[in-house]
Amino acid sequence: MSGKSTNQAAALDKQMQKDGDGAVDGSAQPCPKAQRPTLLAKVTCDVDGPKTIHATVNGVGQKASKAKTGIADFGAVQPGTYTVSVGTILAPDDKDYVILPGSTSTVTLGPGDKQTIDLKVDKKNIVTPKLELEYKVVMLDRGLGELQEASQPKLLPDPTYVELSFSESNKTYPYPGGGKFSCTPANVDVFLDAACTQKLTADLTPQQLAPDTKLKLYLRGTKAGKFKAKLELTDPNLPGVRLDEPATEAMGVVELEMVVHQHSREKLLKLDGKPDDADALESLKLPKQKAMDDAGKVTKMGRLLHAQDSGSFSRARLLIKKYTKKHWPDGTDDYEIVLTTTAASGGLAIHTKEWDDELKDPVKIRVADLKAKEHEFWVEGGSATNALLDAKLDLGMDRADGGLAKTAKRHGDWAGFTVVKIDEVKVDYQAPASGPAWDAAQKRFYINLQQDTDGRKVTIGAKLSVALADVELHVMLAPDKDNRKQANWNVDMPKSWKWKDISSSLKHLDKVKYKKYLHLSAKTDATGYAKVEVILSRFGGDKFQPAAYIEQDPHLAKYVDGHGELEKRKPVLAKDDSITVWRKVWYQLSKAAGFNPPAADVTKSAYEEVYTELVLDKIKDFDVGSAPAQTFYPQYMLDMNSTSTTLVANIGSYNKLALSARLDTQPDQPVKRHLMVCAYQCDPGGTALGQSDPVESDMSGQYIDIDVSSELYVVDPEMENGGPMATSIYWYRDSDSTRVPIPANEARVAKPRQTPGHIQVRLPAIVPPPSAADAVYVVARCHTAEDFLGESFGVRHTLAVYDPTENDDYFDTITHEFGHSFNQTPRPGKQPKSLPKHPKQKDKGQGNHCRVNGGKAGKKIKYECVMYDAGPMKWGIHKFCPKCQPYVLAEDFHRP
Repeated sequence: MSGKSTNQAAALDKQMQKDGDGAVDGSAQPCPKAQRPTLLAKVTCDVDGPKTIHATVNGVGQKASKAKTGIADFGAVQPGTYTVSVGTILAPDDKDYVILPGSTSTVTLGPGDKQTIDLKVDKKNIVTPKLELEYKVVMLDRGLGELQEASQPKLLPDPTYVELSFSESNKTYPYPGGGKFSCTPANVDVFLDAACTQKLTADLTPQQLAPDTKLKLYLRGTKAGKFKAKLELTDPNLPGVRLDEPATEAMGVVELEMVVHQHSREKLLKLDGKPDDADALESLKLPKQKAMDDAGKVTKMGRLLHAQDSGSFSRARLLIKKYTKKHWPDGTDDYEIVLTTTAASGGLAIHTKEWDDELKDPVKIRVADLKAKEHEFWVEGGSATNALLDAKLDLGMDRADGGLAKTAKRHGDWAGFTVVKIDEVKVDYQAPASGPAWDAAQKRFYINLQQDTDGRKVTIGAKLSVALADVELHVMLAPDKDNRKQANWNVDMPKSWKWKDISSSLKHLDKVKYKKYLHLSAKTDATGYAKVEVILSRFGGDKFQPAAYIEQDPHLAKYVDGHGELEKRKPVLAKDDSITVWRKVWYQLSKAAGFNPPAADVTKSAYEEVYTELVLDKIKDFDVGSAPAQTFYPQYMLDMNSTSTTLVANIGSYNKLALSARLDTQPDQPVKRHLMVCAYQCDPGGTALGQSDPVESDMSGQYIDIDVSSELYVVDPEMENGGPMATSIYWYRDSDSTRVPIPANEARVAKPRQTPGHIQVRLPAIVPPPSAADAVYVVARCHTAEDFLGESFGVRHTLAVYDPTENDDYFDTITHEFGHSFNQTPRPGKQPKSLPKHPKQKDKGQGNHCRVNGGKAGKKIKYECVMYDAGPMKWGIHKFCPKCQPYVLAEDFHRP
């Protein structure tokens, strides 16, 4: 025996039987002297190569296999048949290995046998969750979709997807699936679909997270910041399955923000426009563009731009803010932030500067660069959009290829743009009852047809290329570069006139107040049309170009024609409608029938020089039957050396009012003059006394000559009342001063007469007859009339004398008298407001006149200006002189 007692052997045999592994014959035999068998059991796993396993083995009792060798040593046993199996897999191998079902081995041992039984276990199905990321970050939903109007398609940030799956190491022990996806903190909403309509609200079922499948979940950021994404598999409580540790990934919700700026209407409305100093206007700094809020970016028309043309129109400032590092997990520095333009219609362009740079396209910025600093861009309008918000700019992200399939992410932030194009600017004119002020063919606007300033009002219309409503359009009258210069005024503005000191009431007005910066504006109607009423200047010859710009192009309010810098960027100018300030005056010619003075072309030209159009309305004749009494006289009475008895007309103070009533007025000729042309203008007034030469012989019944006046006219009958021309006639002697009356009817006008006061008186019989020693004298006192070349009265009415030998004087008279009716030459204090007094005006008793002259010729002053003090003007220029010209241009010609 082996040294053990019989009792010990029996006890061992009983123990093996107790454990169900007793001898097969069931009897206890005396121990033979032969050597007892030895039983060993080795526990291994052959998966992925042989591996010894630390486990308990049931055989002859229970033994634990050694971890290093996997052998459980039962030592010497009784011969017999034994069933050996793995009892329990021990640590650390219990984690990864599982007892195979039916993994039992039966062995029969004889004396001296030495047997090692191989027991096999299997490797567990190690199930490893897998969490893969499209991006390590999710874009924050900034809530722009909630701000959008119902009519607009919602634009939400693209979600980031994650892909969930698991791997199985041994599908012999299948894992049914299922799990839990979580984000801590909960900075995201998780959805089952790409459209983000099915929110994940529970654990994932085995059907959702199943073997050999991949599940995509979509994350949308709700709060900026880092978070941990985790996939934890559902424990199936199966011995052959071991779940690996949950899969986790560091992620972040990041806010992509671009700040769009626009000009502030409120600030611009407060700005002083420096209208009288172009250089100061050039240096005027405009307020910086102001950041728009999110609602402003995505509603109504968003940021308004004008389609670019020749670099004239402005750009919108765009700021991509510096990113905070704490929201971005590691490994994202090489991600790119992408600025993308899209347009259902129209277009946008991105630049790096406000003006004059190259196009920046595409815009991609590394996250690392945005962590370092903010980035500024400028957005320019390309072509016009067909609808509001049709052009969009969005901020998204992208990364290099690799890992999960990815798409560039859009709409982390976005802004809508409306790009407009002002297609037309024009004069929008509807003629009032006062007559058409706008001559579209000649581009003249007659400012005097209504009272100042109503007559200067003109409506300018502007139309967009696309019918968009509620777009604020500003309208301006752009002064021509040659205003106040010879080219437009036919004279340079006098040096004594300081433009800044001239009243704004004389200047054009296209703003709420003259010194404001922004021009007047109106919103477009449903057709894309807006119109604004503006006021032209009072200066004849001033030329203006109607123009328009949108409110987001306030720099265009600085446009100045002819200025080296300020004319470079132009508003939209009217293509065909420049406006020149003109005045219009109609006139009626009243004259004696058969009397045919020449057309007043010289006068018309003189007024064209001061931008006033004279229009002959009609010619109206009068004759003896229609004229007042004492209008017609035989020609010889008024024309020296004439013997003609042909009746000629005289218009003077006694009949001019009656003749002025012949003026026909019309509503559409609000400023009308009445030109009454006659051969003679004599005003009755007073009497004159004349005495004959001595009569020294008997001349009874004969006519003697008396020169009542060498300058004043004597006509018969007298003009005022139609009575005898003489108020008294008498004779007296040298020797006796007694006055002997002579009847008035004994006097007549000499034919021909030598002087205007030349009359003849028939002598009565005088007893004793006159002699050389006792001469007789005849004395006559007569009504007289003074002759003139013309006059104006009652504002509207002008008298002009036509002498065929003095054509120039005739035209000068008309020009002159019309000038008086329009306040020329203005007296001090009567000139247009704020202008210096006329430097050459003077009143010498016959009205205020201009004394511009070329010196003297003998005793005659060589007057040059048509507003001369006395005429005929033999040395004149037959128009308004350069001293008068500016005053005529500035005058209010609305004098009905």
